[in-house]
Amino acid sequence: MSRTVSPSAKRAYGRSRVCRTWGLSRATIWRRGRAANLSKAPCRPGPGGPMPDDALACEIRALLATSPFHGEG
Repeated sequence: MSRTVSPSAKRAYGRSRVCRTWGLSRATIWRRGRAANLSKAPCRPGPGGPMPDDALACEIRALLATSPFHGEG
């Protein structure tokens, strides 16, 4: 709705005006839009590593299995 163009002014209404008219805070509108985008699978932020996470976990398990240290400390 905030991108809808006013027929008389030929400009977008803007998020502030729409929220004021509907009686909602801008944060509420932002959260609703964000909730729609959360349907995507979450991923780790930042660049990808040299190997996928599953392969890295297998390598760590193999390293721990061959380690001469057992237990904590």
